[in-house]
Amino acid sequence: MLSILCETAILLDLVRDEVLRESRQAENNCAESDGLPPWASHALELVELILRPPQGGPPCLPDHSEQVISALNLLRFILIIDSRGPRSGKFFQKETLHKVHSEWLIPLRPIVSGILSENERDDSELANQILCSLNPFQLVLYRCIELAEDKMKGC
Repeated sequence: MLSILCETAILLDLVRDEVLRESRQAENNCAESDGLPPWASHALELVELILRPPQGGPPCLPDHSEQVISALNLLRFILIIDSRGPRSGKFFQKETLHKVHSEWLIPLRPIVSGILSENERDDSELANQILCSLNPFQLVLYRCIELAEDKMKGC
């Protein structure tokens, strides 16, 4: 099970590399498009599979933290790409951005806060490992929320 989780995280990182490559290629070609680029919609579908699993509910943390942080990093990357350059604001429609914010990101905040506060009271080695693994997760989550809220102000 652990190897599948790590493999998924690695695959998401590879998708992020492909998103970067294709976004640079689109910038170099100066191609204007009215809709969401194909790579962006596919990347968002992958992010949704991790942050909103098909079996329902938010992802299981901290068990799936590697997958989730990779998905959040990919989402953060797409939000940043969408905020810069001549194509700024082209990737997310208002409905998609609202869904990302309210259904993917905001539900994770109380889960992470609860796990962190629960483990701060425990002085065991396992609790310390959980705290260390969730600190970067929390930073990326809050950055994604900040980027999404900034984009929502512009919609």
